[in-house]
Amino acid sequence: MIWDVERRAVARRIDHHEAIYTLRFAPHNSTIATGDNSGNVDFWNAVSGRRLPQTLGGGGGAVSSLSFDPTSHRLLTTGEDGNIRLWDLTDDKLIGAPLPGGSGLGRAVFYPDGRHVIAVYPSGAGIVWNLDPSSWRSQACRVARRNLTRAEWRDFLPQQPYRRVCGPGG
Repeated sequence: MIWDVERRAVARRIDHHEAIYTLRFAPHNSTIATGDNSGNVDFWNAVSGRRLPQTLGGGGGAVSSLSFDPTSHRLLTTGEDGNIRLWDLTDDKLIGAPLPGGSGLGRAVFYPDGRHVIAVYPSGAGIVWNLDPSSWRSQACRVARRNLTRAEWRDFLPQQPYRRVCGPGG
C-alpha cells in the first residue's frame, strides 16, 4: 500500500502476487522497485500504483535488498545466495558477473557517490566494492605486480587486442 501521509489514508494499492521482501523508490522519478521471494524485481508507478512492463529476474533466490544509484540508471540487488548483482536499467541486463558477498540474506546499498557499494551479512561480515572501472587497472597492477601474459590476455580478454596496462606505456 502507498499511504498519503497528510490524509493518513491509503492512496494506492499495489497488487503483487509474491511476498515482497524489499522495496525502494528511485531517486529521480516516481518509480518503485520491489524485490520478491521468487527472485524477481518488478517496477511500479508510485502515482498510479500500476505495474510497469520492466522486470528483472535471474538467480540468487529471494531478493533481500535493492538500491538505486544516484542517477536511477543502475540498480543493485542481493539475494539468498549472498551475491551482489548490478543491473543496467537502460537495457535490463546484468553488468558483469555477480560480485561475491557473504552467506545468507545480505543487504547492500550504493554509497552516495554511486561508485561504491557496501553490503552487510547476518554473520557480521561487511564488504565494500569499488565499482569505478578507472580504479580497477591500478588495483590489478598493484596486486599482480606485472602485466598479463599474452596467453592470460587471450583467456580473459579475447575480444581485445593485447596491450600492456601496467607500468610505463600502460
